[in-house]
Amino acid sequence: MIGATKPNSDDAANYAHVAAHRKKNYGESLPVRLTPQVMIHYGSYGSRVMAAGGPQPHKFGAGEHDALKENANFLTHVQFSDLRRDVISAAVQKGRCAYCNQHDAGQVDHYLPKSKFGEYSIYSENLVPICSICNLKKLNRYKCEKGERLFLHPYFDRLPSGSVPFVKATLTFAKSVIIKFELVQIPGIGNDIWKILRNQFEALGLPARYTLDATREMQSMKDAFYVYYSRGGDTLVDYIQVQLGTKSNAFGPNHWLPVMLKAIAESKEFCSGGFKKLGPPTPI
Repeated sequence: MIGATKPNSDDAANYAHVAAHRKKNYGESLPVRLTPQVMIHYGSYGSRVMAAGGPQPHKFGAGEHDALKENANFLTHVQFSDLRRDVISAAVQKGRCAYCNQHDAGQVDHYLPKSKFGEYSIYSENLVPICSICNLKKLNRYKCEKGERLFLHPYFDRLPSGSVPFVKATLTFAKSVIIKFELVQIPGIGNDIWKILRNQFEALGLPARYTLDATREMQSMKDAFYVYYSRGGDTLVDYIQVQLGTKSNAFGPNHWLPVMLKAIAESKEFCSGGFKKLGPPTPI
């Protein structure tokens, strides 16, 4: 859930290259004939994405959409190697997934799916850095039943970039330490963006994914918790605060890791011994 900077690309030249290649090597003249229409769609991409009621597919003639959709096959060609590299590194946290900010972005996503919007199958503003997990969960979805967008657009939508987090973690203590993540609508997040942000949070399964990673991280830090707690005073809190500062600088305030660290640092129960519900220290 982070922004990204759209890659610099000569989209008209890229389309012309693919259209000419298909005509010369496969005798397919339709992509060339569709060039003027596709260029018009390129120019209206932003307004279509942000339209009230969500993006609407264009009604092409018989065979036209399928022909445009197949342009995506050329993204693996050498001609597009620079574009693929630029897309994958486009996130604010370079190399991170622009949808979850959790995993490395090793794949290129079509924000508007090529199955519905073939005209944008090689358009740079429609190509977004994504991790394999988000890609499998996103699939060809792009809007809700009510018509509103299901996902924020990493190049167009902007969330507050200050130090106040909109992702929050809460702790409960039972047989173990249970951490849960939720969203908080902070100043700077308008109602329209808030709806899409919540849609994305649930559609990508981020609450459960963040909980899983945070639980693993707490387990990996467990022995350090015991060591600093044994030194008495606020030593454990100070240790967690140092980790929080380091991770916030590295990942920003809305990454699950600094959010987790903030929650445990602020929990009196956790820092006064509640962390022991994570289990005993590792035997030496």
